[in-house]
Amino acid sequence: MTAEATSQNSTPRALATAALVGLVAALAAGLLSTPDASKALVDKPAPGFSGRLLDGKELSLGGLKGRVVVLDFWATWCPPCRLSIPKVQALSERFASEPVTVLGINLDMDETGETVRDFVKEHSIRFPQLLGGTEVAKKYGVEGIPCTVVVDRSGVVRHVSTGYSEGQEEELAELVRKLLS
Repeated sequence: MTAEATSQNSTPRALATAALVGLVAALAAGLLSTPDASKALVDKPAPGFSGRLLDGKELSLGGLKGRVVVLDFWATWCPPCRLSIPKVQALSERFASEPVTVLGINLDMDETGETVRDFVKEHSIRFPQLLGGTEVAKKYGVEGIPCTVVVDRSGVVRHVSTGYSEGQEEELAELVRKLLS
């Protein structure tokens, strides 16, 4: 084997090794970091925000005072979000006659909202959707999606969960009922 052949064979191996080391370091940093920063918001005032809804209207969190607010951070490209969003829709319908607002905060990088609009229509989602939610997600310390934040009637964060699991919608419904009483 020539020196040139050895050099050519070791280059892909070196790149693969470097990529693996980088991946392990990134995973370790994530695993060793502090717990989900959004959980630090529990029992603290919810960060204020305002923005444009998919229907073009403006909305601010301050305008929802006196209501229980369920924030659902999600994106169209997120498989767990696709599983959870019908459950969020059901929660919205369940409390439609109560002082409860379920608000989707979309994290797609879609300036026009067309991707979100198509997804919402295709999946019969009827609760309001805030577009361009990246800044809101930063304020709430969202590190993964789907992420659900529940704000009580006085504007205090009472619950944060990241990810999706079967049955969590019942836990959310129970919490919302409790916050309404």
